Amino acid sequence: MAFIYCLKKKYSSLDYFLDTILDKDLKKNMIDHIELLDILTEDKYSGVYSYTSGKFNHNLYATLEKKNLKHKFCGFIDGRIEKQGTVFIDKPVVGYDSCRNQENNLFIISPYFLEPKYLLEADNKEYVIVKGLD
Repeated sequence: MAFIYCLKKKYSSLDYFLDTILDKDLKKNMIDHIELLDILTEDKYSGVYSYTSGKFNHNLYATLEKKNLKHKFCGFIDGRIEKQGTVFIDKPVVGYDSCRNQENNLFIISPYFLEPKYLLEADNKEYVIVKGLD
């Protein structure tokens, strides 16, 4: 978190940081919440999971709820065993292994928490990094 704070001090906005510092591979999966809503209305994915936490998830779920898309949202992924099996904002909190073998899911991650990107890429899973929901 201190790292992000320092970046915000150095770069006037997260968007500027994301546009100037991040590599091209990361940028290709970066979308905003409007683009996410467009993707979810296409019925391309069987399910959607959020691999992030906190305020981002609250904002994500509120956005989906406003557009009547919360039924597509399957749950939240959390690596902490004590969180798995609980419910957060009416949706289950699961470990990645419980949805790892499911096909046709979209995983949502935050630009502040990019560690899941590497795990999802190793498993050849589709993901998007959604900016603007923090």
